[in-house]
Amino acid sequence: MRTLIVLGGEPPSPELLLYYASRADWRIAADAGINAFYKAGIWPDEFVGDGDSADENILAQFKGKQIQSDPIKNYSDGEDAVFHALIKKATNIMILGATGGRVDHLLYNINLLSKCQQRKTYIDAWIIDAQTKLTVLGPGTWAIAMKKGQVFSLWPLTSRCDVTAEGAEYPYEKPLLQTNSYGLSNVAVDEGVVFHIKKGRVVLCINL
Repeated sequence: MRTLIVLGGEPPSPELLLYYASRADWRIAADAGINAFYKAGIWPDEFVGDGDSADENILAQFKGKQIQSDPIKNYSDGEDAVFHALIKKATNIMILGATGGRVDHLLYNINLLSKCQQRKTYIDAWIIDAQTKLTVLGPGTWAIAMKKGQVFSLWPLTSRCDVTAEGAEYPYEKPLLQTNSYGLSNVAVDEGVVFHIKKGRVVLCINL
């Protein structure tokens, strides 16, 4: 199941939201994410959150499934939304509204991608905005669609990551380390890049 989640960070444009909503089987608004759905002229299938940042008038009009959480909790609305996507057996999760605003929220949202990647059953999860797509890759071989000439970067989540890349201008001839910028600004030289990761985990950032 392809699931769209909209969080309460920088709101996606109505056009971007409608594009990914049309490709989703289930749509979840995490708190203020419902404001973006309303602006785009559509409703989510499900609302998750404590309602502290959602527009009260918009939320009052919503007739879909609502899962209200306690405002005093030790998890974020984004984590709650991903949890409910996994309950629905999501195999692909597209997250909008996860960037912009507070940097600490962005870092935690990247951690949500890492959690999806580490599950026994792999979940293809992405954070997307108008300029960037982010995902987390762990050990294995990953064929990622890109356009020729598209710029991307790898940022190691672990202290060391052993990775090579086919179809990239720089194939990575030495390990990626958190202490250097070796993974910054590579370029796809073909229609797609294949990453072979022997050790560690990386954030893949594709510039759109």
